[in-house]
Amino acid sequence: MAMNDALLFVERIRGDPLFRRECYRAETAEDFSRVISGGGYQFRDHEIADAFRTLLLKAADEEAAAEIRELEQWFNVQSRPEPAGSACAVCGFKTGCCGFCP
Repeated sequence: MAMNDALLFVERIRGDPLFRRECYRAETAEDFSRVISGGGYQFRDHEIADAFRTLLLKAADEEAAAEIRELEQWFNVQSRPEPAGSACAVCGFKTGCCGFCP
C-alpha cells in the first residue's frame, strides 16, 4: 500500500501543477512532510526510492527518465532536514550575528 502511495505521489507531482507548487513552497522538511501527508500519502524513504526506480525503468524515453531523476533529486533535497547548527546563509556564522540569522 505504501509503495502505491509513493508511486501515486510522484505521478501527482508530475501531473498536478497546483500540488507541485504547494510542495515547492514548503520551507522545511517538516513542512514538506505535512504537505505530503495532507495530500493523503504515506510512505517511507525506501518506498519512495523504489517508486522512483520503478518509474525510471518504465520511462518511455530519455526525456521522461531525466524528468524522473530530476524529481528524485528535488525530493531528496526537499525532504532532508536542516542540519543542526547550520551556518547563516547571509553571513556564514552560526546564529544571531547579522539580524537575518535564526
